[in-house]
Amino acid sequence: MDTLTNFAPWQQALFATLFTWTVTALGSALVFAFKTIRSHALALMYGFAAGGFFLYLADKIIPGIYLKRAKTEGSSRVAVKRAILLVFSITLHNIPEGLAVGVAFGAIGAAGNGEQAAMLLAATTVAIGIGLQNFPEGAAVSIPLRQGGMSRFRAFMYGG
Repeated sequence: MDTLTNFAPWQQALFATLFTWTVTALGSALVFAFKTIRSHALALMYGFAAGGFFLYLADKIIPGIYLKRAKTEGSSRVAVKRAILLVFSITLHNIPEGLAVGVAFGAIGAAGNGEQAAMLLAATTVAIGIGLQNFPEGAAVSIPLRQGGMSRFRAFMYGG
C-alpha cells in the first residue's frame, strides 16, 4: 500500500483499472483451461455477472446484421443472439465500473494530506471488489462463446 502512495492519483487509477481488466481476462482464460464446463458452474458465473432489465431491452434492440453474418459462419441463430447480448451487456456494465475506479482514485488528489491514506485504502478496496466480480464476468462471456463454436483465442479476446 505504501508503494502506491508514491504515484500520482492518475497513475494509481491506471494501475487499478489494469488490475480489474487483468482479473476479467483471467476469468476469460478459463476457455483455455477446460474443454467443457458443467452447466451449473456456468449458471453460477451468469448469476454473478447478471445485468437485469437492461438485458431485455438490449435483446429487443440488437440489430439483425450480426445474426445474418453468424448464419453464414455456421453458428445457430439463438446461440449468436445470446452471445451478442451477453458481450454487449457486460461491456456496457463495465463502463460505470471503470468510472467508479477512476473517481475513487481521483478523489485522492482532492483530499487533504491527512486524508490521502484513508482515501487510497477506500479506492483500493473499490478496485479489488470490482476486480473480484470481474472474474466470473470474463468467464460468463468467454465460455458461452467457446461453446457456441468460436475459437478459444477469439472467445478469450471477447471475454477479456
